[in-house]
Amino acid sequence: MAQLARTCAPLKGGAMIVAIARHERHGDPLVRGYVRHLLRAAAAPLFGMIRMWVLQGELRDAHEEFFIESRATPLTALWEQRYALIASLIASLIASLIASLHAPRSTSLMVHLIRYAMSP
Repeated sequence: MAQLARTCAPLKGGAMIVAIARHERHGDPLVRGYVRHLLRAAAAPLFGMIRMWVLQGELRDAHEEFFIESRATPLTALWEQRYALIASLIASLIASLIASLHAPRSTSLMVHLIRYAMSP
């Protein structure tokens, strides 16, 4: 657990969740269970941001931890340029969360988000 704490100390958001997920494959069932509990707790704020984004179209990311960013954009370019995916966060983050959380509802939210964000 000390190694997990050292690994995660400088991280935030998706990077921290990915780092926690990497420790989930521990051989000790007690440690594995604890890491899964930590992973769910760490992912909860992110899933809250995803729900807010997908269901209400609002981006609330006070700590810049979400994989979508809002950009200052003139009204004429609002649709094309207002929001952008941070590709370096989304690919590894989604793969780790889907593989680790085993939550069908969360998975469907992620799929919906990807389809929405990537549609032309």
